[in-house]
Amino acid sequence: MDCVFITNDDGYNEGMESLINYLHNLQIPLLVIIPKINKSASSMSISLRKQMRISRKFEIEKKLKNNNSELKIYTLDGTPTDCSLFLDFAKDSDFFGGMNPIFAISGVNHGANLSHDILHSGTFGAARQTSMNGLPSIASSYCDYSGNGIRKASKITAEICNLLWNKESTSNKLLHSFFDGSILLNLNVPSDFNGELKLASLGIRDYKNALSLNSIDGYSEVDIKFQGPNIVEEEIQNTDVTLVGNRVASISLIPTWPFSHPRYPNEVIINAIKKLDSIEEFFNPLFIQDNGE
Repeated sequence: MDCVFITNDDGYNEGMESLINYLHNLQIPLLVIIPKINKSASSMSISLRKQMRISRKFEIEKKLKNNNSELKIYTLDGTPTDCSLFLDFAKDSDFFGGMNPIFAISGVNHGANLSHDILHSGTFGAARQTSMNGLPSIASSYCDYSGNGIRKASKITAEICNLLWNKESTSNKLLHSFFDGSILLNLNVPSDFNGELKLASLGIRDYKNALSLNSIDGYSEVDIKFQGPNIVEEEIQNTDVTLVGNRVASISLIPTWPFSHPRYPNEVIINAIKKLDSIEEFFNPLFIQDNGE
């Protein structure tokens, strides 16, 4: 049975619950594996030589289930990337009872994942791992840590998933690269979202004066903490930072594999990304022009 795989880095929270609700109401079979506790900012960290326990959450399934669509929810006492790796390693076993993930969502995260934040983000790290495993993947974030209004981010994430998760293969090289995991999508929805969704490149967002020092014995022994940074953003047109600052949801196409890796998208795909004028061109299943040629 084809299904959507869901994970995140926050564990079970309002963003996860609302995303499940939206997708379950669309009668999309769901397989959920999330960290047992919050694992924010864990990037692509994995748990080496550590025994982890995975537990099925029957009580949460019972709470959320309202139709005959399959819904299985597990917690894993590991990182977001551990969740994605477990899925890949266990997919051919009997563990999931015939559920076959063909699409992946990581989120909805509490807090933005803009600019180079994606390098630290456990949300993005899990999406990148599932993409490396060959599943089309979306990292989804709500740009507010309070979680107030996060359902709007869950709704747009579910709508994008519903549009793409069961589409047949396409002759469009760019869409094909998404479906085979060579590129992934990074979505950020502002708390004051105005209803617009636009294609974005990564912007510039720097953190200044984030270090707190508490001396115990001069500089021989000091407690340090990264907290309360001054965030400096550059106003650059059509970047995720600028769009979100203007109340627009941003979605970026990110290569899954690092530059110089043999699986890094070829020049045709990179040029196709650069030449996209709007995200509608990417989403439109009738859009079959080979932009990079």
